[in-house]
Amino acid sequence: MPITLKLAARILPEIRFLLSHKNSNFIDTALDILDASVTQLKESIKQGIASNAQSIGVDIAAEQRQLLCIKCKESLTEIYVNVHFLTTKFNEEQHLYFNSIVDKFMELVS
Repeated sequence: MPITLKLAARILPEIRFLLSHKNSNFIDTALDILDASVTQLKESIKQGIASNAQSIGVDIAAEQRQLLCIKCKESLTEIYVNVHFLTTKFNEEQHLYFNSIVDKFMELVS
């Protein structure tokens, strides 16, 4: 299922709560959503943040895209910063999966 910037900007802030849930199925679902979001949108987020939406003229769509990218980056940063609190309930497989996802978005949050 393709994930749009608009969808990612809405769900990524909630992923943090699912990652710390006591139910392992919730954690697995959160990891899958996080992986799909990062895999599909990493380049778009990077380009959207780097774009200058304040250029000459009014481009509302570009400004909205940039705001969505910033929101996604903030959510990914929040996940990264709180990694030690979020992963306390992970099993070994979930830790490995999460670490592979973090490797994909490290350049966005650093």
